[in-house]
Amino acid sequence: LSKLKIEKIEEDAFENCPNLKQIIIDSDVKVPTQMIKDCPNLESIVVEEGNIRQDSRDNCNAVIRNVVADRSPELVIGCKNTTIPDGVLSVGSYAFKGCKGLQEIEVPSSVTTIYQSAFYDCISLKSVVLGENITGINDLAFYNCYNLEKVVCLALTPPSKGASAF
Repeated sequence: LSKLKIEKIEEDAFENCPNLKQIIIDSDVKVPTQMIKDCPNLESIVVEEGNIRQDSRDNCNAVIRNVVADRSPELVIGCKNTTIPDGVLSVGSYAFKGCKGLQEIEVPSSVTTIYQSAFYDCISLKSVVLGENITGINDLAFYNCYNLEKVVCLALTPPSKGASAF
């Protein structure tokens, strides 16, 4: 594989790419939060070391945005093999949209909010474990996850839930 020097990636750059398996993001590239949608076979996301805007810490197979207003760090792009690392505070809007290969996800206790449409159309998702500090699940967060069989919430106080969250 040869490496192309890319300076900018547009939103929806990788939309409906059924054969895409891996993305490696150069240390100089800033990715938009909605770069990947409906890529069911994406299994590996790597942000090269030295990227000050985002990373893929702990080999999590995701893009973690380091500074997003008052919500940092935030998982903004995930794939079917993503493990949400402890220390992430939120799961961003559309982070897993159309990730049809995702079957289960454990949201660590550091996450307080799951934003709008974060897991929208993850049709293979069967099991979700929400950590003890989850306080909000926004509109359409798990919309069209029609195979979802089990949701475990470890929070003592149930999180607020937006319209059609499940």
